Amino acid sequence: MLIYVDDIILASKRIEKLETVKTKLKTAFKMVDLGPIHDILGINVERQGLTGSIRLSQRKYTEELIAKFNMENAKTVSTPIEVNTKITKEMSPKSEEERSEMSNRPYRELVGSLIYLANATRPDIAFAASTLSRFCNDPGETHWYYAKRILRYLKGTSHYSIKYVKNEDTFTAYTDSDWAGDEDDRRSCTGNVVILANGPISWKSRKQTSVALSTMEAEYAGLAEISREVVYVKRLLTYMGFKLVKGSINVYCDNQSAIELSKNAVFHKRSKHIDISFHFTRELVEKKVITIKYLQTELMIADILTKFLSKSKHLDCISLLQLE
Repeated sequence: MLIYVDDIILASKRIEKLETVKTKLKTAFKMVDLGPIHDILGINVERQGLTGSIRLSQRKYTEELIAKFNMENAKTVSTPIEVNTKITKEMSPKSEEERSEMSNRPYRELVGSLIYLANATRPDIAFAASTLSRFCNDPGETHWYYAKRILRYLKGTSHYSIKYVKNEDTFTAYTDSDWAGDEDDRRSCTGNVVILANGPISWKSRKQTSVALSTMEAEYAGLAEISREVVYVKRLLTYMGFKLVKGSINVYCDNQSAIELSKNAVFHKRSKHIDISFHFTRELVEKKVITIKYLQTELMIADILTKFLSKSKHLDCISLLQLE
């Protein structure tokens, strides 16, 4: 039973058990049975039969968001933000006149809406929304332009949905980092995604809390984050009664040095300064909870969560994420 305020989702392998629970709930509370789930918190749920694939989308929410900010007639673009774009504090207002003008723009409202969309069903805009959220305290005209560009991208992709397939039960994870990607404080960005039933069930794009001194260190910190997420998801699925997780879980990384460090307990001059908390990954590897494997950058799904990509690379990641 999943509860959010006054919305409740019930799920069970047995229909009769569902009916029993609903009957008991109705005796204690005034409630309406809406039948099989179709919509929840702005997310549309489309099922192909009771045992077929499931699609999650937010087309209606996206179209309402585009209309709310008067972007219905805007031209569409193929990526959220252009490749190699650097969004920095330098783009913040240079004058009080510009700052006053920006105070009348609903920048925080738009970015907040984009983050909700990114967290729910659109991992393809997660990095862009996360990046723009760093400037909510003092956004400039350029920040506003990029926020509206994401709406132009969404206008052409509002139909995108995540597809989950019942007979695909592989539980895998991917991690990637963009070393020193933030121009303002030189911190790296980590992107993680967990795949189950052929689609992403958990993803994250966030700036690391400390400055990494090398690509290896940035990637190793990313491995620590995805390791914690994998353990959490595995425990949650087990608690819910799923038997999808068997044996060691594959975690894919595109940095050979970080993979070797996760397997080798010998500290050397390049890694002895790394915070001990990041070595959580090594412990999981030793216990065979996870197995870290190398994956070439061209096939790295999490790449879309760490940087702005070219059109072709962006579309490749979209395909790998099962967004269509």
